Amino acid sequence: MGQSLFSSVDSNRFIVVANTNEVKNYTYKGFEIIRGDERFMYSELIGTRYYNVKNDEFMKNDLYTKTSTKILNPFYEFITADFILRTIYANNLPRTENVKSKKP
Repeated sequence: MGQSLFSSVDSNRFIVVANTNEVKNYTYKGFEIIRGDERFMYSELIGTRYYNVKNDEFMKNDLYTKTSTKILNPFYEFITADFILRTIYANNLPRTENVKSKKP
C-alpha cells in the first residue's frame, strides 16, 4: 500500500497511461492500465495485451488470450466507465452482460 500526503493509497488502484493525440499527433491511440502487478495494454496497432509482471517483469509473455474473463472484467468495467478509454477501446469491449459500468 502506498501513501499520499493525506491518506493511504489503495494498492489495487488503477493507474492509467494514455495516448489520445491531444498533445502530439501520433498515428495510433492506445493506453495502459496498471493495477498492482497487472498490466492491461491496448494500442490500435497491436491490439490488447495483458501481463503479470510478478512472474514476467519484462512483459515477454502476453497472457490476454489465456486469462479468464473474471480476471479481465475489472479492467473492462474501468474502461467502460471512462469516456476516453471507452472511446479508444470501443470496438474491442466484450459484448457481455457480465461487464457493467462502474465509476473508477
